[in-house]
Amino acid sequence: CDLLCVLIHTDRNRSDYVTHIDQLLNGQIASLKQGGHFLGNALEQCLVIPHPSKGIKRVLLIGLGASKEISLELLRKAGGVAGSASTRKDCENVVLAVPSFSNTKVKSEDAGQAIAEGFNLGGYFNDSLKSGQPSRTRPGRVTILSSRAETATVKFGAARGLMISNLQNHCRDL
Repeated sequence: CDLLCVLIHTDRNRSDYVTHIDQLLNGQIASLKQGGHFLGNALEQCLVIPHPSKGIKRVLLIGLGASKEISLELLRKAGGVAGSASTRKDCENVVLAVPSFSNTKVKSEDAGQAIAEGFNLGGYFNDSLKSGQPSRTRPGRVTILSSRAETATVKFGAARGLMISNLQNHCRDL
């Protein structure tokens, strides 16, 4: 994939999905956290170039703060950070790895909607009136990775969020 966006809480450092991704990255996430370079504070960002790449060109770590303080607005903003980064980096294939929303005050369906809305709205641009080559591109494929138990509800919410944000972006174009 061209860009892997990993949403990380400050207090869930040993989450399964973060552990698996960190193993894939040869411990780069753990090294950043131990060195204090990335703590996972709300909307904190850190761009990582994996070495060796293993098929991933860039990894964007996006902090969500403490899991008990999670909100739909924070998820929407985190999705917007990922969406904006995906257009600036000329990414064709983007993957968003999201935490489990069990044991939080946010429902997984609503979380999927907020993340998809944020991603689509954050990645919006309109250069139809500019001459020459487009300065940015939208990703061709976006995949949201979630826990196996929440996949269906996150997917349903993301589809709803995409529909709503597509309509909002259409209004921006008018």
